[in-house]
Amino acid sequence: KIFGYKAEDIHQQTPNDLTHPEALPLVLTVLQNLIADPTNVPTIEYRFLHKDGAWRWVESTFTNLLAEPSVEAVVINFRDITRHKQAHDAQRESELQIRALFELSPDAVMLIDPSKHDVSWPIVDCNEAACQMNGYRRDELIGHSVDIINTSPATWSERKAYLKQVQEAGTLKLESFHRHKDGTVFPIEVSTKLIKIGN
Repeated sequence: KIFGYKAEDIHQQTPNDLTHPEALPLVLTVLQNLIADPTNVPTIEYRFLHKDGAWRWVESTFTNLLAEPSVEAVVINFRDITRHKQAHDAQRESELQIRALFELSPDAVMLIDPSKHDVSWPIVDCNEAACQMNGYRRDELIGHSVDIINTSPATWSERKAYLKQVQEAGTLKLESFHRHKDGTVFPIEVSTKLIKIGN
């Protein structure tokens, strides 16, 4: 049912016929290792041929039931994970696109975590434009409080009030100042938006 074959169809096939050529060396290695060590129970992901000609992603667990080196009897359990892989690939592609927009934006962009209490609003990530604008390397900004670029540290109550304003407004715009790594103070226009990741 998973691969669209009838029993008489599948009996005429071999693993070489149904396993994607790129994955065949991996599958053969797994089988050889299983025969050499019957106690091994590996699980791998690879593509398997559906009767309709499409390659389906499967997760397979290989088991040598007889556990006798002289007998090559292996049971392979299959689980169709095609939809999971497609969803994962789509999510990864989306993330790459967002990352490209983030990195290539001419505006300075910083991601700050307001939920942390050990570091006051640490910078989680930033793009190259943010580094150039403030005169820091990325590793000099990430993990540090946003106060590294602010002209004066905000109190906890001020941060809480600011966060509430952002929550109510959706996007909050204001003018302020940043302090460059060389000490120069310069004016900025800030647009802040709250996004939720997990909790």
